[in-house]
Amino acid sequence: MNCREVQDYLNGLRGVDCIDDDPAVGAHLAVCPTCAAAAEKTRRLQQVLQAASIDDPDRLKSPAAHRVEVAARLTQSQAGQHRHRRQFAVGSVMVTALVLIGLFAPLRHEPVDGYRMSVDGVSVELAGDHERLCDMLFALGAVNAGVDVGACDTTCTVVIFDLRTRDEARLVEAAIRNLSPGDVTVDVIPVRYRSAES
Repeated sequence: MNCREVQDYLNGLRGVDCIDDDPAVGAHLAVCPTCAAAAEKTRRLQQVLQAASIDDPDRLKSPAAHRVEVAARLTQSQAGQHRHRRQFAVGSVMVTALVLIGLFAPLRHEPVDGYRMSVDGVSVELAGDHERLCDMLFALGAVNAGVDVGACDTTCTVVIFDLRTRDEARLVEAAIRNLSPGDVTVDVIPVRYRSAES
């Protein structure tokens, strides 16, 4: 028997198995001090387990595994406490928000048919390139939008009309800010085309 086989044999012992049951192991332990020391440690471990009345040593946990289990239990307990506090805080914020919305929201909702955007500070080059502006609107999906260029000095005022949604207006605003090198001022105005009676 070699050292590896003896180590496997010692690792395979359970409970009160006796190390000296196998004569081949005993013969190897008589000539190999390393395996004899390992066997002695195994004997001492078996004695400790017998003294503690533990029948199945596989049920024992290593100190590291025990620490992990205890830490997990503590984390679960703390998470439960924090969850209740969070739920209370979120609920309080939601109730406050609903009350504020109810107080400050208009009582009558006016539907918006579209948006118009007035942009001041657009470069003369960009404002003068009507085709480029229309291509940009088309590329952004604002296919119904139109462009009017107002007065120009060092910069121009550009009005973009017939934007369908606020998101479409935001996209157009970002594109114009990107294309125009200077500071631009953008004013987005909701538009209602139908009369209030309809």
